[in-house]
Amino acid sequence: MVDSRGRWEETGRENTDLRERTPERGIAPLTTSLDRRLPVTPREEPPSKVCPVTPRRRRSQLPLFLLVTCAVLLPIIPVLWLSYSRAIARAEDSLRVRTDIALQRADRILRMADETLQRLARDIGSLSLVQAAELMQRTVYYQPYFREAGLIDESGNLVCTSLGPVAPPIAVPPEHKSNPAVPTMQIVGLIKTTVMPTESIIVGLPTSGRGEVNLLIDPSTLIDLFAELDLGPNGSIAFLTSDGKVLASRGSPPGLTAKTPSDLIRLDRRSERFSIVVVGTSSRLWALRDWRNDLAIILPVGLLQSQFATLEEPGADERPIVVDVAGSPPDIVAEIIRQLGVPLRAPV
Repeated sequence: MVDSRGRWEETGRENTDLRERTPERGIAPLTTSLDRRLPVTPREEPPSKVCPVTPRRRRSQLPLFLLVTCAVLLPIIPVLWLSYSRAIARAEDSLRVRTDIALQRADRILRMADETLQRLARDIGSLSLVQAAELMQRTVYYQPYFREAGLIDESGNLVCTSLGPVAPPIAVPPEHKSNPAVPTMQIVGLIKTTVMPTESIIVGLPTSGRGEVNLLIDPSTLIDLFAELDLGPNGSIAFLTSDGKVLASRGSPPGLTAKTPSDLIRLDRRSERFSIVVVGTSSRLWALRDWRNDLAIILPVGLLQSQFATLEEPGADERPIVVDVAGSPPDIVAEIIRQLGVPLRAPV
């Protein structure tokens, strides 16, 4: 009951009933007349919007996916290996062509130098220093590969060049001269002389009675053919003596006895007549630049096949839409709308 102050009062009967219903172990919850009049409706939880997950089905699809992926990739692996081998073979063929051209150029220049030195050694024996200087000057003038010619006497002094007699004579170190015991032309090396301060390739030929005649070759004449050739990163063309001295190079070649890095393709070509070696190198990554283009075509095709292979039929709880795409676009759209059950509205 409600008193004049608006508070709830319990009657004696209700209290008596309450004491009768109260167990010994505890007190029962109070029940008022208002509780009887206003029943409480239990709160209902909103339905979950999360779709049920079926992990068993996902686990069952994983072995099938792996099996199909392996079945698709296994035929691609031999194709990739074949294309990789072809790319490396093309790079080796290109490098072989470059080294062959370089060796032919070096042989031609050295053969011309040998013939010139043989002629000078034969004609210079009975000439004076002035006449010898004039002969060497004419020889250098008509040969584009030679910078200078020189004459060294038996005492090891430079007494004459194509620029004129040298007074006083200049002593030449032994390492800048050819070996007098070898009667053929020798490649002395890449040397700076007193008369020609820039580096030149010196080739010399011992003479009987006059010591030695030599020629100074411009190193750029060996490599200017490859000045505009794209060798790629770490690519090089180098001309070396048989004992490993670098005469001219484009790039940074490894030494003759140095171990070639695994990322380089290397070819050595030796001259059959002269003691010179042409070393050509090319980067494997540079060689595979065309193979990467093939890879961009091969892999997507294989992956597309694997995507088709992993397609499965719709399950019982799924509602597929099957449409024949042979019809016109309006017919296809109308069929999709019909199967979706979307009501159509007339155009306004």
